Amino acid sequence: MDKDNSKEKIPLQHMSTYDDQLFSSSGGQTTQVNGDGHRCYFFTKRCLISILALLGFCNVYALRVNLSVAIVAMVDKKRIQGAEGKVIEEPAEFYWNSEEQALRVFIGLCEGVVFPANHAVWTKWAPPLERSTLTTVAASGSHIGTVIAMPLSGLLAQHLGWTSVFYVFGKL
Repeated sequence: MDKDNSKEKIPLQHMSTYDDQLFSSSGGQTTQVNGDGHRCYFFTKRCLISILALLGFCNVYALRVNLSVAIVAMVDKKRIQGAEGKVIEEPAEFYWNSEEQALRVFIGLCEGVVFPANHAVWTKWAPPLERSTLTTVAASGSHIGTVIAMPLSGLLAQHLGWTSVFYVFGKL
């Protein structure tokens, strides 16, 4: 008795594989049928995930950079020249103690898993021929976040005070 003969034969074009379900782009995207009768997707779910990952990397690196810039203004001692020509040194507004430094190290270690997590997502979600492109788009957010946050943090700290750096980036 042959088990294969008892199963209904389904044409290959009607079969849905795991990869087709995982990498399909249906569900609300704009589609167009080309001359061959095949659908062309303008914006796939993979592209959306890549853009969201880009924004996530941008946020993580902006937060990493803003503290690096703001800490300089936070712990800077102010020197004021008194009426008699004597220089008076005021203490810093923020004291960077060892517990806060340890917390910053811990936050940095937690941020360290961002890149491996990104690669783990793309090994499951991206077809092999698109994997490098999607990973590159996502990881470019780290550079964008750094380029935007570095000068913006410096300008905010200089003109509005070091607390403004955290308020502005906290709102974003």
